[in-house]
Amino acid sequence: MKKSMLLLLCLPLTAFAGSDVYRCQDEAGKTYYSDKECEGGKKIILPAPQTYTPAPSQRQFNYTPQRTNAALETYDSIQVTAPENDSTIRDNSGNVVVSITILPALRTGLGHKLQLYLDDQPYGEAGTNTSFSLSNLPRGTHSVRPVIMSHSGEVLAEGTPSTFHISRFSILLQKQRNEKKNPPKAP
Repeated sequence: MKKSMLLLLCLPLTAFAGSDVYRCQDEAGKTYYSDKECEGGKKIILPAPQTYTPAPSQRQFNYTPQRTNAALETYDSIQVTAPENDSTIRDNSGNVVVSITILPALRTGLGHKLQLYLDDQPYGEAGTNTSFSLSNLPRGTHSVRPVIMSHSGEVLAEGTPSTFHISRFSILLQKQRNEKKNPPKAP
């Protein structure tokens, strides 16, 4: 039984290799198979391997992209929650943290991304973060607007712009304050 199993295991390997197979016996009388001719060995003639070539398929496959549900493309609410609209931020380095709230949550599985616009210019790359750290903004009035985009760059939804004011310390302002507190004495 073991010999026939060994033969069955060796036959496919040697058939594909294209070499001859020999049945041999060692000094102990045990039978083994080899691809080299051995003394007293017998060449085994193997049948040609079976092959199968299927008929060409008559069916044509056309790829149709999966359609998304229109409800998955809409958002109920996109708003800037920080800084509050028309608020004044007193930060000498001009740093502001902008937070966006999206309902329902950003659908990253559909490839949706959030782009922040600062003063009508894209700020950084579109991504999945809903919090942005703006730094070194000059004093004055600024506006931010969140925009949700599809994976292809199509605008899906826009939030209402939020305006805020940056107030930074100035040496000129300090000088004016000091003059008001201590007016120059008249001669």
